[in-house]
Amino acid sequence: SLPLRDAVALSKDLAVDGLKVQVRRAAGGSAPAPAAAPGAASRGAGGGTLYRVRVGPFDDKTAATSTLRELEQKGYTPFIARGGQ
Repeated sequence: SLPLRDAVALSKDLAVDGLKVQVRRAAGGSAPAPAAAPGAASRGAGGGTLYRVRVGPFDDKTAATSTLRELEQKGYTPFIARGGQ
């Protein structure tokens, strides 16, 4: 989860690579989920709302896994979520 400015910058970088990208507000109050950057809480150190950068959707698990590997090679910490997660 990232501050809005960082999430938008990341989404632009990923979109240049031809990926379908969405920026969404991180859900708050639940257990931390894997994140693109350290800190998965819904509020940052400064109390601001954090956002998640989502890539996809994909037609099948093979396409999602392939993209996950590409993002890992670029230094990101992606994860695969199912459906509306």
